[in-house]
Parts: sequence; structure tokens; C-alpha cells
Amino acid sequence: MYDLPYITVTGTPKAMGRQQGDAFGDHIRSLVAHRMQENVNYFAERGIADGHHRLLDIGRHMNDMLADWDPEGHQEHAGISAAAGVDPAELLVLLNMTDTRDLICFSGAGDDEGCTALLLPASRSRDDQLIAAQTWDLNRGDLQHVVCVERRPDAGPCTASVSVAGGPTLIGLNEHGVWVGTTNLKTRRVQSGIGYMSLLHRAIRQRTHTDAAALIEDATRMAAHTYWLADEHGGVELECTSTTVVRRTLADTPLVQTNHCLAEEHEDAEPPSESSLHRCVTANALLADGLFDADGIRTVLGDRSEDALSISRHPEDGEATATNACGMGVPATRTFHTCRGPADQGQWIDIVLG
Repeated sequence: MYDLPYITVTGTPKAMGRQQGDAFGDHIRSLVAHRMQENVNYFAERGIADGHHRLLDIGRHMNDMLADWDPEGHQEHAGISAAAGVDPAELLVLLNMTDTRDLICFSGAGDDEGCTALLLPASRSRDDQLIAAQTWDLNRGDLQHVVCVERRPDAGPCTASVSVAGGPTLIGLNEHGVWVGTTNLKTRRVQSGIGYMSLLHRAIRQRTHTDAAALIEDATRMAAHTYWLADEHGGVELECTSTTVVRRTLADTPLVQTNHCLAEEHEDAEPPSESSLHRCVTANALLADGLFDADGIRTVLGDRSEDALSISRHPEDGEATATNACGMGVPATRTFHTCRGPADQGQWIDIVLG
């Protein structure tokens, strides 16, 4: 069973950043080295020899853009980088790895990195409460760097999120019951912009899911992702490229998406991988009938019905991608459930905010 390192940070954005850098410095430095090597290899396989330098150039520009777009998020990032002793531009570009890689080169080969996300309407819940949940599947080597951070700032809402050490919000919930999550997509529409993790980190500080959705829709996004925003009153999935948004609003049927575009408008997307197709079909089938509670959704996230093509992707499958973490939120009770690793292998913790 994978345990989940968990800390609570308080104070100003920079102070909260320094506390994370102090607590997870070794993890952050290891993550930077690991991801940079992974990216250099990725680009070399595609005939790009100067990937390292191009990433650093992008990172410096991203850091400047972040300072203008989200000063609080930028100050926290600066505190993390200073305390951990890493270059803030290098850390930022590597945290937003899937976006920044797409900016340098689009590959239609299908990298098979991705997640399985869902929104369950209150009408399909045993407790009449909306549930949001997802797996986070990426590079198997990132599993050792997954952490949970509860932020209690001097100003703004308290939040709880799971991410990699040194990273902003990836999956999380705030004290107002606002849920944020994401799955990766890949399209040819990319631009210089704000990385997906920075978008999520500002979105989780909003008071409603509609405010969070509007923030992401209006932002200068770098690349394609789905964004999942919810609170106790409703939820929405935004299927985004850098310049377009297709909205799906939660009604009486659960929403599910993995890592291929569903909208016809996004015809320039990477073809779906075998894993993405299987996970999408399986999740829809599992959610087709009946009522669910948190334990039932945890079972869906832990599905192993198709071995390596299952929703729960085990490190021992031998694939490059594995489930690094899972998150689930019940906005009505302000409860965030999360674990490191696959849903059926991680030790879940429950955090109640408010």
C-alpha cells in the first residue's frame, strides 16, 4: 500500500511556498532531474536535439506570464523554488510538462499518458450529493514524488490538493466546496500561455464552480486539456484547446472522459490510444446504472477488469504510464478523499475543509 506524504501550510503565498520547499526539497530536486531527463529523451526520439534549452526559454516566459496573471500563485512558486534551491523557470516548465512538450513538438503517435475523470450527479448518489473523482495517470517514475498539501492562507479559501512535490494544485477541493481536476488531451492548437497546473491552482481559489470555469475559459491557455469544475450545486467539463472550449454541463447522466477529444470541433486532435478508449468505455459502463457513494466511486477508480487497459493502472503492469494518485470530492460535505498510487493500492486519507 502506498502512503501519501501530507503537510499543512499557512500564511502568505510565499510563506506557504517556503514551507513546501523545506518539507519536500529532496523530492523537488529529484523530480526536476527526473523530468528533465525524460523530456530530453522524448525530444531526442523525435529529432529535437536542443530540447533542454528550448524548455528553459519557455519556462522563463511562463514565469513572467504567471507573475502578471496570478501574482499569488507566482509568489508561492517563488517560495517553493527558493527553499528547494531550484530554478523557478525550470521547475515551472517541468511541472506543466504535457503542455510544454506539445508547444515544442506535436506527435501523433499517441503517448498514452492520461487520466480517467468523472462527475456523478446528485440524483445518482446514495446520499443525494454530487461526487467528482478522477485518477491521475502519468510517468511511472513520478509516483515517488506525489504529495498532498492542505493550504490555510492568510487571505482566501483553505484548499486541499494532491500533486507532485513542489507543484501547484492538480486535483483538489476548497472550503467553499469547489472541485477542480483535469485530464490531458493533445491537439495541434498550442500557443505561448499559462500552463494547466497554474490554471487549476487559481481556479481552486474561486467561490463557485461557475467562477472557476469562467476563469479557465477566459485565460490564455497553453495547450489542450479537459478541466473539471464542480460544487454542490452543479458541475461542468470544459474540453479545451489553447483557443477553443467545448462545454458539457452535468445533468442527470454521469460525465466521463479520458484522454481523447470527444468534441467534433477538435478534429485536429491526436488519435485516441487503446488505453484511453478502453478506460472511457469501462467507466461509462460501470456508471450506467445504480446509485453510488464514495466507496462505490472508489471501486470504479480501482477497476482492474482489463489488466493494463483498466482504469486503475498498476506500476507492475510494466507500462510507461501508471496511476500516480487518485482524488475524489464531495462538495456538499467539503470532503476531499485522496491517495497516492492506484485506488486499489493506495492508503486513502480524508480531509474535511471549512
